[in-house]
Amino acid sequence: MNARSSFPRFEAAGPALTLALALAVIGSGCKRGAAPESGKAAEDDVVTLGTQDVGDAVARSVVAGIHIMGSVNPSVRVDVKAQVGGLIDAVLVDRGMVVTQGQVLATFDDHALTAQLQSVKAQLAAAERDHAATEILFKAGAASERAYVNSKVGTDSSKAQLAQVQESVNNATVRSPIAGVVSERLVSAGESAVPGQKLFSVVNSTTLELSSSILPVDFAAVKVGMKAILTFDSFGNRKIEGKVSRIDPVADPRSRQVGLYIEIPNRAGELVAGIFGSGTLITNAASTDKMMLIPSAAVRSEGASNVVYTVADGRLTRRTVAIDAQSPEEGFTRIQSGLRDGEKIVLNPAKQLSSGAAVRILNTSSP
Repeated sequence: MNARSSFPRFEAAGPALTLALALAVIGSGCKRGAAPESGKAAEDDVVTLGTQDVGDAVARSVVAGIHIMGSVNPSVRVDVKAQVGGLIDAVLVDRGMVVTQGQVLATFDDHALTAQLQSVKAQLAAAERDHAATEILFKAGAASERAYVNSKVGTDSSKAQLAQVQESVNNATVRSPIAGVVSERLVSAGESAVPGQKLFSVVNSTTLELSSSILPVDFAAVKVGMKAILTFDSFGNRKIEGKVSRIDPVADPRSRQVGLYIEIPNRAGELVAGIFGSGTLITNAASTDKMMLIPSAAVRSEGASNVVYTVADGRLTRRTVAIDAQSPEEGFTRIQSGLRDGEKIVLNPAKQLSSGAAVRILNTSSP
């Protein structure tokens, strides 16, 4: 037998035997009662977090308020309707165009009205001449008082008819009643319209209005002019201030809630009508009593319990906390008990976290 044949060969044994041997080697190093290498277990259990994964529990003074939400609409909206009937000769604006008060939006074919106007003017001139002649005869005693009165009535009637036709001629030119933006255009040149038909909608978006509602129990606490702090999805965390412009005097018979309207300045045109907003209606000044507020992302529900993980002395601690469902600020949760002011907490805690685990916080903001 040569020297090579004295060693066992495992090539033909396959992967199963190789795995068994590996496990045997590992097992020989971890016998019952053997102490682990120094620092080995602690490093295996370390939870690594970034600075963006932790926050602070803060006790602070907050303002009392009522949560509101609703859609945003222009505070001024005017539907421009046809005052005369006939064929539309031209449409001079389209949706989205900015218009000034009195600007021409469309014109009707006014040939027939113009002809009628000339006819009425001629009739009035004839009536005035007849009335002047009758007046001379009446003063000379050659005409009766009845003839004089009838001639005056004829003149007044012609004047009224002229004013009516002149108004129709003026209405054949459709003008914007307000300065704003055309939000709807419902007709085109060549179409016919009838009196009362809606042609355009013009809105003034320099001031918007959020339509919301409150419970009757909150009605007494809300006053016109009260400040509201609002947020909108398109603005991220940016807050916009508004104020209560009006309150419905009667509750809605179906929802039993009271309509509330928040005026929002929008001179820069940053907001558009139709978006959804929410916020807090400030019902008093800052309170002297402090409350514990933490980001809502730090609270995890585990069955009937609410849990927060804190970080202290390089270790995680699982805390059961009592929360207040009525949070004064959106995105934050009020903690009634279970946390202390200034404690560091884990945001968006993963299910794998365990109390007592070592934790290391990396400074992810550094380059």
